[in-house]
Amino acid sequence: DGMWLALACPEIESKRLNSGSILSELLNCFRKSSNFKLFVIAIGGISPANCGALVSAGADFLAVSSAVWEHAEGPAAAVRAFATAIASARGE
Repeated sequence: DGMWLALACPEIESKRLNSGSILSELLNCFRKSSNFKLFVIAIGGISPANCGALVSAGADFLAVSSAVWEHAEGPAAAVRAFATAIASARGE
């Protein structure tokens, strides 16, 4: 069993979200008080340039659309850029 927590963050570049501290605090609160797996999906304004902070803060999934389909070099390049950024945030 699990629970999905979706946070819509249209202003992902704002100072209060950029560090991921709000997401980290929220995750810690839910995970300490829950007896089940908590899945966190970050959505809204996510790009390869800013997804690392969300991954580092504990997001399990990134819901991206525009950043993939509207990428200047095409969707495949966007997916590669996301994969590189995510691996970097995970220390891989």
